[in-house]
Amino acid sequence: MELIYSQEIFGRPYMLPPGVPPERVMELRQAFMAALRDPDMVVEAQRIGLDLEPITGEELQALAEKIYATPAAIIEQAKQAVTYKTYKGP
Repeated sequence: MELIYSQEIFGRPYMLPPGVPPERVMELRQAFMAALRDPDMVVEAQRIGLDLEPITGEELQALAEKIYATPAAIIEQAKQAVTYKTYKGP
């Protein structure tokens, strides 16, 4: 279930290419979270009906690593669970 519902947690992630220095990643993550907590931005988001419930880059990275480590058999079961199948009757 976590595999299926994780797509809702990801929302619209911002990603960097491989090889970005860790200190740069940390700075960008801090700046991004600070921007999302800015009082003026929060007010504007509320005004236009935008839901701001960000998760940290560290949390998102940990979730992505967990999802990508999901065994292939579980991924196949998840695909089957969410694939629409027409009812063929008794």
